[in-house]
Amino acid sequence: MLKLMLSALAGILLVALSVCSRSGLYASTNPQVQPRISGAYSDMRVIEDAGDVVGTEIKMVYAEDHFQGELQFAEGTPGRPVLVNVIQEGSAVTSAVPHDSELPGSFTGEVSDGLLRGTFHFKDGGTEAIVLRRGKSYWD
Repeated sequence: MLKLMLSALAGILLVALSVCSRSGLYASTNPQVQPRISGAYSDMRVIEDAGDVVGTEIKMVYAEDHFQGELQFAEGTPGRPVLVNVIQEGSAVTSAVPHDSELPGSFTGEVSDGLLRGTFHFKDGGTEAIVLRRGKSYWD
């Protein structure tokens, strides 16, 4: 009887561990696990004396099978938001900024310690390094 109870308990334990592992409740030791990059990253702010809005914001979300971002630049007034596809490889992220946007080009960066650090490479040849803190959107 004791042997049967121990066998049943072991079976229940194996099922529970399997469910927890698949649902993400059990910590994985797999080094291939991608860091969480979703969220709003922004340095947008108002220049009080001038009343201007300046900065950059990107909100990254997971959609179907990849990440997408809503990118917005502000240089005095907020520009038109642009939808971009975001490619994640570990903590590195890249994105092409569409040619029909205000500032077409590409972005390469890295997400770590609650920051998105990277560089925009604009089609006209210019570059801009950014450090955006993860948190609330400027619009929240």
